[in-house]
Amino acid sequence: MSVWVDINYGKHGEIVDDYFGTKGAMGDSHIVDKRSLAEGLNPEEVAEVLRKMVRTLAKGQAKESRSGGKAITNDGFRVLLS
Repeated sequence: MSVWVDINYGKHGEIVDDYFGTKGAMGDSHIVDKRSLAEGLNPEEVAEVLRKMVRTLAKGQAKESRSGGKAITNDGFRVLLS
């Protein structure tokens, strides 16, 4: 069985603090920015985070998050949807 997940790359936001928090960012672009800038991940490591995210969305278990969105978990990795 094949599962397809389409993810919007989104848009870059404006970095607003010393922890690389952003305003106006949406989609995967802010995930890439945050992981590469704040956590110092190299491109290969960021790509692995994105692959884990896709696997989690495709195969994970969903439940309500504290913020009112969805929290999807799979194999120790969690994706939050708002």
